[in-house]
Amino acid sequence: MDGKLQSPSTWQRYKLGQARVTDWLKQTASKFTPSPTPPDASEGNGSSAGTRKPKLDAASDKVHWSELEHMAETIANNSKPEEIPWDPILVLRDVVALRKKSARFYSKTADQDKTGKLKLSNQQHEHIIKVLEKVLGVLESAVSGVRPKQKEEPRRASDRLDMKLLDNMFNLLQFQKPGKPAKTPKPKAPEAEEVDPEHSDSESDSEEEEEEAPKSKAPGRKPVKKAQKKGKGGKGKKGKKASKPKGGAKKSGRGGDSDWVDRFSVGRDPDDVDNEDLDYYMLIYCFFEDFNTIRNHVAERWADYFYDKSVSLNTLAVITNAAAELFRSMERELLTILRENGLSKLGTYDAMMEMLFFEYGMEHVDYDDKPATKEEQDEKIWREESDWLAWSAYNGIRDIFDHMPPGKVPTIPPSARRRPQYGPITLADFMQFNSACMFDLFPEIATVKALKKTQEQPPVIPGQPKMELDFEKVLELRMYPSHFIFSLQLYLDIRNIIDSQVEVAFEQLQETGKVVAECLRKSIETCDAVFTSEWKNEAKRDLHIMDCYVFEDFTLEDKERRADMMGIPFDEGIPEYELFRCEPVWPALLDFRTKLQSTIMSIRLLTRTPEPLWSGVLYTIAKRDYPDMPSWPEFDKFLAFHGTDLLGFNAPATSELKASDVLVKYTTMSNGKRYHVWGDLLKKVDRVAKFHERYAEIKIWERGNMDYIAHIARHHLGLPVDSNVSPFGIPQKFAKSRQATSEERTKDMLQRIQRVGNMRHIEVLQILDQVVESIVQGEFAINYYKLNWEIQNFVAFLQEILSENGMLGKPDANVDTYLASDDNDAFLGEAIKWAIGRSAEQPCIPRLSERVRDKVDKNDYDYQYKKFVKAQERMSRIRNDDYGGDEDWTDDDDDGGMDSYDRFERIMEGGMQGDYELSYDDLDRYYGGY
Repeated sequence: MDGKLQSPSTWQRYKLGQARVTDWLKQTASKFTPSPTPPDASEGNGSSAGTRKPKLDAASDKVHWSELEHMAETIANNSKPEEIPWDPILVLRDVVALRKKSARFYSKTADQDKTGKLKLSNQQHEHIIKVLEKVLGVLESAVSGVRPKQKEEPRRASDRLDMKLLDNMFNLLQFQKPGKPAKTPKPKAPEAEEVDPEHSDSESDSEEEEEEAPKSKAPGRKPVKKAQKKGKGGKGKKGKKASKPKGGAKKSGRGGDSDWVDRFSVGRDPDDVDNEDLDYYMLIYCFFEDFNTIRNHVAERWADYFYDKSVSLNTLAVITNAAAELFRSMERELLTILRENGLSKLGTYDAMMEMLFFEYGMEHVDYDDKPATKEEQDEKIWREESDWLAWSAYNGIRDIFDHMPPGKVPTIPPSARRRPQYGPITLADFMQFNSACMFDLFPEIATVKALKKTQEQPPVIPGQPKMELDFEKVLELRMYPSHFIFSLQLYLDIRNIIDSQVEVAFEQLQETGKVVAECLRKSIETCDAVFTSEWKNEAKRDLHIMDCYVFEDFTLEDKERRADMMGIPFDEGIPEYELFRCEPVWPALLDFRTKLQSTIMSIRLLTRTPEPLWSGVLYTIAKRDYPDMPSWPEFDKFLAFHGTDLLGFNAPATSELKASDVLVKYTTMSNGKRYHVWGDLLKKVDRVAKFHERYAEIKIWERGNMDYIAHIARHHLGLPVDSNVSPFGIPQKFAKSRQATSEERTKDMLQRIQRVGNMRHIEVLQILDQVVESIVQGEFAINYYKLNWEIQNFVAFLQEILSENGMLGKPDANVDTYLASDDNDAFLGEAIKWAIGRSAEQPCIPRLSERVRDKVDKNDYDYQYKKFVKAQERMSRIRNDDYGGDEDWTDDDDDGGMDSYDRFERIMEGGMQGDYELSYDDLDRYYGGY
């Protein structure tokens, strides 16, 4: 099955909705009139009377606007009211409302256009709107008599043209082969639960709602009253629904961004309805509208954390980073449409911002509202226009370019740094606050970039977010794509929302690092097998990474050298961890990465033997059969999450299965059986494996690749996933892959597959939000290291007491030699209780034998570890393997003749960056560098 995930923008959803309504009208009308003669297209202003046209071909790719009303009348005259579904009516209402918004824009600006193009476009808008309104009126009249609106019409979702509604429209259509007429199914009466659109009384009500244009609140703004939630009406709410575009672009030739259209359209390109000219204003307006929709959502979640800690910092870091990935995907889609329509020069942030801000204005702004004073006017412009366009981020990066020479790393004495003053209210407050935040972050990113240029750090440092990676590229190429401006604005919003709690993410990272490092060091000496395994080398590698990035400031040494050269007084000092103290997303992502790696490593440790499998079943049965059995908290958490079916039985704790049976029959098993059981059991943590692949795996992660989100979405929706990821040390051939069955080829399954290809941006973030939060509360809540050594102790203690009491086949034998008898079985409960009491919640007991410790030459193993790390570093030169990297690092990244420079001079020059001033034509180079 196709695992691709596409996140349709507002523009795409509008075009798809318009195409699907047209398809539905054509297919349904052709069923009643095989050879209809619709009115002539030359009839003016949407009139439905006039000359007849040739017959209507259901397989034709073209439908003229003037045919639509005749099709609607044909359907109305030949269908019962209950046979006409609500979905086309609801979609058509949204399409008409959006076209009216676009028409209002053109009517306002047409008089100022000397070329006459806007007047012509406005006439086309008005004509098409009249046609669509007539079609809507025919359909509404056909259902109004028998189906009263208040009782029958489904409630509307908050978003216009939401993808569930468009999916329902798709299900009304049927697939058809090219060149063959469609056999349109009989329209069915809809069920209210199949769609969830928001209630709308009438088109006039919808239009009135659009005209009201409530005052917008910019995300990241703090209300005057501290009791009001940041982002919950005070920070992140704009009070508006997303505006939608009109018009169409030429068909995209890029399969990666338009595959979802090809899969779900029926015989027609949604972008080719009547060959309209591209409505570039609404295309760009919707681009910024989508940005603000994502921005508001992420700001809301950070506000949730600030006020009630209802969401984890790990979740916030993942969705914030995913938002930056969505911004990049949105921009590439926009650039493709503009390029294919000959409007490449509109593709830069400057061009789009100037068009909306200076030339045409913005649809959501009431320009007739004139504040009484100049101060109020400035405030209104900033809140409703400038901030909506991410002006603060744009102005901040321009300020850096104006004052920072290319290739230099700023060294600012701590006493000279401006610190953000939290709680900005006025425009002046926000300008000062945003500027201070920018100069908190900028020197840190410049330092990191210089360290990478001199190859003192890998191309992608563990946990490094996309925004920071983009920032480095911006400083190198001295240009700023729109997606970076959006990501930077989101950073400024977050800084304002969380106030002085900006350092909490770093504090949490260090706490996590301490716990994980302690567990790793103890686990290395758990037993002989672990001490002599490759796992030990990987554990030491993880400890090394934490030493470099969690417990030490990897930028400090370089800063101190610069400060010394610049003559900064010694008593000034250089504060530690300035980067992680001013940027919460990076330490939160590094914390998430550390937990992912710890979970993977600890599960590998736990699954190396069958002992946890039979011990879990034995513990479950013992609780059932023996009174006063002590609790085993860590195992209880494990069983609550993974279930008790640890040996592959449907019900392992039935009365037929006794504790003695477990010892005799199931304490030993082949590797194949062990792999099979563990592989099936760990399917629940498949989502952890995919996040691990994205954020911690030793492999290249292609920038812009969002396949990990598709995989996680499919897992979340209960769809089969094709995972090649096996980070748990279990061979893939033993991990049962869930094959699609005939039952899964049902309408419900197809609709869920369809959802993966049609998710709105907010839906993508919501799924990531739910999944990461579930992982934090589920997988991360289990300390697999602790459970591993507790199980190891339990097995050793159980074997010890059984051997002492002569209940094993021979002294010091394994527990599988247990001698079952009535007397022994009666004592077995006491033995299990005693072993659990000594094991549960007890410290780790190293069981590394002196024989192995003495036999193993420590220097030899240190050599093996160094050899392992050296091989990793050699690989990281090309692939950044050791650090779970993101991009290639080749010799081409060095400027010619770099070796002739003194090392310190290279550091001071930031790696001898060039001074690049790039235009739109260089955007491909920018993206190509990723």
